[in-house]
Amino acid sequence: MKRWTYILLCLITSISAISCTETPDCREFQVPEIVSITSLPDVHSAVLISDLQTAPSGKIEVGFYIGKNRSELKRIYTTLSGKSFRLSVNDLEDGTNYFFKAFVTNGRNEIASAFESFITETEPVIPSDPVLPEDPDTPDVPEPENPENPGSPDEPTEPEKPDEPEVPGEPEDPTEPDTPVEFTVEITGISASFSNDILELSATLEGDISQISECWFMVGTDPEKLTRIKGAVEGGMVKAYLAGLEKGTYHYKAVISDGSTTKESDMDSYIIE
Repeated sequence: MKRWTYILLCLITSISAISCTETPDCREFQVPEIVSITSLPDVHSAVLISDLQTAPSGKIEVGFYIGKNRSELKRIYTTLSGKSFRLSVNDLEDGTNYFFKAFVTNGRNEIASAFESFITETEPVIPSDPVLPEDPDTPDVPEPENPENPGSPDEPTEPEKPDEPEVPGEPEDPTEPDTPVEFTVEITGISASFSNDILELSATLEGDISQISECWFMVGTDPEKLTRIKGAVEGGMVKAYLAGLEKGTYHYKAVISDGSTTKESDMDSYIIE
């Protein structure tokens, strides 16, 4: 009986050793989900921003794929800050469409967002150098007519008959200058709201909004150092969206222009807690 007890104990010990050495803990932390991506394009650059659903519990790497088509993309890593990460991309072509998507990886698994796209701003055209006028100090010297045969002095040339004097006509009425079209659109109010890690800026308008050729918001944590964010007219409002912002107080104001006249709203602020 003791012999069988000894054999049973040895068998249990062997099974425990095998389960401990040959069956490692396969659990690994999950790669957090990407909940939003956005872009802030300029002429030759763009800022790409992405947010995660939760802060990672282990070591991960983040970044973006970017390219002018979906089949030829450049993979660029960047740094994670809390639940957000961003990347500044330079040396882009102006007025060009780019595709991009965010990715998160822990070295074994990778999650990527859906494709998004943006178009870089168009570089303003610089006018060519004007043609300089000829030197006004150098007078035109008329060449003599037929200097080799000036004519016989015995045969005087008959003087030409003077032209008939022109009868002055009726004076034309002076043309009145064109009256410039007045820029009548006014910004009547601005507001901000924060939801799903996106700050939405709005400005209400009054007047003929078809006169607006450009609109934007000036935004920043320092009221003396604001960044220009391009907006869009939606209905009777100007709107802009920002993502990946940290907690703090953001100052902002709206600006509209018809190409020659610019109008801006009063400054307001919004606190992200």
